[in-house]
Formats: sequence, C-alpha cells, structure tokens
Amino acid sequence: QFVREQPEMQHGNFTEAVAFLARVQRLHGSLGAAGRLSATGKASAVVAQGVQHMQRLLKTEAHTLGIYRDHSTHSKRAAQSWASGRAQAMVAVDTVWWKLRSEFDDYIDAAEEQIQAYREAFEMLAAYRHCSTGFSQVQEAYRRTEAVRSATHSKLKAAWRRAAAHLGELAAIIADADVF
Repeated sequence: QFVREQPEMQHGNFTEAVAFLARVQRLHGSLGAAGRLSATGKASAVVAQGVQHMQRLLKTEAHTLGIYRDHSTHSKRAAQSWASGRAQAMVAVDTVWWKLRSEFDDYIDAAEEQIQAYREAFEMLAAYRHCSTGFSQVQEAYRRTEAVRSATHSKLKAAWRRAAAHLGELAAIIADADVF
C-alpha cells in the first residue's frame, strides 16, 4: 500500500514532504506492529494470505472457464448455421464436431466442479482460521477436494484420449471430401 500510494514529489514542496514523512511514520508503525505478532498470529496471517491468493487464482480460473464456455456456445451456434453444397461431408463433419465438443464440454463441467470444491475448501480453511469450524472438518473438505481433483484429472485424460481420435476422424473427413 505504501508503494502504491507513493506520489511524485516536486523539489522544494514542504507540504508534500510533511505528508510523505507522515506516511513513512505510519508504515513504520505498521511494520512494528507486525513484528510483535505471536507465532499463532504470524501463522494466521500467512494462512490468510495463502487463502486470499488461492481465491484470486480460483476467480481467474473460473473466468477462464467462462471464456471457454462462451466460445463453445458461439462455436455451436456458428456450426449449426453453417451450410455448404457438400451436404453429406458437412453432416459427417458436424457429427464428429459435436462429439469433439461434447468431450470438451464434459471436461469443462468437471473443471467447474473442481473449482467449486476448492472454493468450498478455502472457505472452510478461512472458517477454521476464525475458529468457527474444527480441524476435522477442514481435513474432510481437503479429502473431498482431492477426490474431485483426482476425478477431474482422470476425466481430462479420458477426454483428450477420445478427442484425439475424433480429431483424426475429422481430419480424414475434411481431407477425403476436400471440404475446405
């Protein structure tokens, strides 16, 4: 906060110098107070920072998944309105395309579940930090999150394996029919 609020001082401006000195004194007081925290207080501060960091990461991941979901919806609409003189080839391309999209959509759904599981686990950790839940509940949330993470990872591997086959099929249809 001190660095973000750093104004540019003009040479010889006494008022700005006094304001800067007051900010330095506040910073010194904050740093001094932080140094007097107990080991528990320091650990609590570290956990709080970790939770906040992970929540920011989860928000970013959720936003990224939202972009993928929007792109998927747009792609579906574009593909549905796509018309061509090579109807039979296009029907085959369309069929494979939807199989491929389905694989990705299934994984995106699982990834959203994983983000929600992490969000709940971090909320449980924050509740533990504020002494409103027990450690066993935090452990259970962790176990659930790890189970969801493992399942999501398995779904990703399976989705990519099946998607690779669909991509090969799609490439063969396009090449054989000279669609593009």
